[in-house]
Amino acid sequence: SSPGHQMAFPGIRSFLLRRYGGQSRLMGGTMCVRLLEPSLRKNQCRLAVSFFSSWSHPEERANDGEEEGSEFRLASFTNPKYSIDIKEKFEEEKGLKDETVLKIVTSLLDNGVVQIDNAIRSEELEVLSAAAADNMERVRLALDRRKETETSEEGKRALEEGFREVKIGDGCRLESIHDMRRDPFLSLIQHDGWAPVVQNTLQSSVHVAFMGVTSVLPSAKTEPPEEWHSLVPHLFGDRGLHLPPHSLEVIVPLSPVDLFSGPWEFRLGSHVEKPRGRDGGEVKDVPFFPSRGSVLIADSRVQRRGIPNRGGRQRLEVFVSYGKRWFRDSSRNDQSKPALF
Repeated sequence: SSPGHQMAFPGIRSFLLRRYGGQSRLMGGTMCVRLLEPSLRKNQCRLAVSFFSSWSHPEERANDGEEEGSEFRLASFTNPKYSIDIKEKFEEEKGLKDETVLKIVTSLLDNGVVQIDNAIRSEELEVLSAAAADNMERVRLALDRRKETETSEEGKRALEEGFREVKIGDGCRLESIHDMRRDPFLSLIQHDGWAPVVQNTLQSSVHVAFMGVTSVLPSAKTEPPEEWHSLVPHLFGDRGLHLPPHSLEVIVPLSPVDLFSGPWEFRLGSHVEKPRGRDGGEVKDVPFFPSRGSVLIADSRVQRRGIPNRGGRQRLEVFVSYGKRWFRDSSRNDQSKPALF
């Protein structure tokens, strides 16, 4: 543990020693320093999340005997191997350079997920944040009214499982596709920060399947992570044939994501269908911590799970789901479910 790390993050080692006792010497030293170094190596992000999952709420940590004036803050870094900064890669009035698009697409095809840093501007995020908060507030009010008045069994079941426009998932995530076909959300479809990547990855006529807002709600400290899941299945999976992507999702966090705000964890490599009788390539479980202005692009086949939000306040993100023109996905708009609005 270098003096620089100890000075930059006061109180971490003492906190770990108090919380974990004799077992925390290794965690407070070696593991903690690894988490704080920007040059994270393979699998260390996974250790970060499993380590974090046993921590208590921030308000408990605040009253856990820290010296007055010291600030407990654990920096979260996305492995540079899976993120690409495009701040300096824009040509005036031409958008992303071809070589930058190729680099991003290659990383996406290899891993199933890529993080693009500085993809969206601060002023755009401010407008999106206000619109997303308004959208989610209307959803919340509609759900509250339905809870007070609902009498049918179908309606009561929908309040637990979700409506046509609102998906209620585990991991305290609420997903709404209600009233998204309007500005400022429509401006995201052809956004210059990722539209060339989507077009070059799907390599065909592209349509927008869904747009929506996800609210990552504060969860109880006993709330487990979501189950591993994919948004769409492999096509012709019974034949053991790996095909190019047919669906992508762009996730736009509206605030920085850290260990305590409910990050996404992806099983990199799981988007590749294994040939029959073979194990396929290496698969890694890696959480992503997008900073302000960063976005994630994921192959919809890659396995993911949401980590619980221990931060005490909701975190909002907007998603845009693209597909090849012929592909249809009903998972986010199940017409068999009752409508909320």
